[in-house]
Amino acid sequence: YGMLTNTVWVSPRDRQPEIESIAARLDIQNFVQTFSAQAEGFMSSEEFVARCWDLDVLNHDYCDFIARHAPAANFYRAQFAKNEAVDESECFARRVLLIHQYRKFPYRDPYLPLELLPRAWRGWEATALFREYHALLATSANNYFQSVYQA
Repeated sequence: YGMLTNTVWVSPRDRQPEIESIAARLDIQNFVQTFSAQAEGFMSSEEFVARCWDLDVLNHDYCDFIARHAPAANFYRAQFAKNEAVDESECFARRVLLIHQYRKFPYRDPYLPLELLPRAWRGWEATALFREYHALLATSANNYFQSVYQA
């Protein structure tokens, strides 16, 4: 969600069923109002988006994530391609760090349509890197975890 004002939050997606479920579970239906709308005000779509989300900061954080994890992902991709041994405890530690550093993005990224994103948007690249690197480390990280857990 993006904050339009202190009391009005907006989403580019239909979240009605999710909101109804949460409001019912928390017993706050009397305090929550939802509606669907189309922006037809005096500001452009880009200005509206900029008011609700700081995409430049988010994109910068995606760039930092890529810079931090791409070199190691490339290293492990090459190691596994050559069937070379890797330190499973290191794979476990890297996977935990990867998850920790990526997990904030799904809550911050509004997943806007392409036409509303900054020109050099790196969100998709960061997500692809996360998924690939996470999967790449999985077997070795899980092996290490099992060896410690069963010890």
